[in-house]
Order: sequence, then structure tokens, then C-alpha cells
Amino acid sequence: MALVQDSAWSAIVSFTDNDANIARFGLNVIGTDDYDAAYTKVSAVATAAAALSNGQIYSISLSKGAFEDALNYATISESSDVERKLVVQMRGDDPNIKTKIEVPSVNNAFIVDGSNVADVNNATVAALVTALVANAVTNRGEALTMVQGVPHKIHRKSSKG
Repeated sequence: MALVQDSAWSAIVSFTDNDANIARFGLNVIGTDDYDAAYTKVSAVATAAAALSNGQIYSISLSKGAFEDALNYATISESSDVERKLVVQMRGDDPNIKTKIEVPSVNNAFIVDGSNVADVNNATVAALVTALVANAVTNRGEALTMVQGVPHKIHRKSSKG
């Protein structure tokens, strides 16, 4: 796997209305590795859009990613299905602020037979939880301290797997 950093910054601009509904649009800006310069460009577009809106800017999210530059589809398992996901929901000390990740194309070897529940005693499943606790935070910056519920498999947006 050889990940190559994107040359463009990706942004999500969120607007809210007086009923607290949120709507978003995305854009990319080319540029530099400098976050402040990229933010200035996104902010200019967001401000211009806000002039056309009765809503208000709620948030701006700015990120830079990476992509696989030598992807070989022939090496991907035939049983892969990105719509079949392992859902892991975690929280910190505040039970109302949760973080959820969905691992696409979950390998059924990590699911308890006859269920949609992950084998939480499996070392690979435990390694994901450990990595989340060590490296991720809630959207408010709070440390993740516990799994909320049991990691489980879903298909598409179904709660039934």
C-alpha cells in the first residue's frame, strides 16, 4: 500500500436555520500545505455563500487526505462488500457525546456465528478499540474511554445486519 497525500484540501461548510436544521456543502481548494491559507480560501467561499442565505454558518471542517496510488482490484477479496460494516460506537465520560466509526467490508471471521455481534474477545477487534482509545477523541475533544454497546455488523444503513 502506497498512500499519496492529496494536493487539494477538502472542506465541508455547514449552515443552520432558526429550527436548528443543518445543511452542508462540500468544496475543494488547491493550494498549499498551510492550513491557514487553505482556511482563508474556504472562508471566502463560505462568506460569499452566507450572503445568499437566510441561514447562518454553523461550522467549517477542513481536511487533507491521502489516496492509494497503486490500487489493484484483483487483490481484493471476492467476499468484500463495503456496504457490510462493523459499527463501533464509543464515548467518553459524557454519555451524550458519542463517536461512531463504521469499518467497511467487515470480515465475517470477526463476527460471532449466528449473530451480527463482533467477537469482542478477538485480538484484532480489541486492537481496533485500543487504537481508538489511544488516538481518537469525540467531536468536542473529549478522550474516548469506553465502548457504547457491542460492536456489531450492519448492511447498508440497516440495523439488522
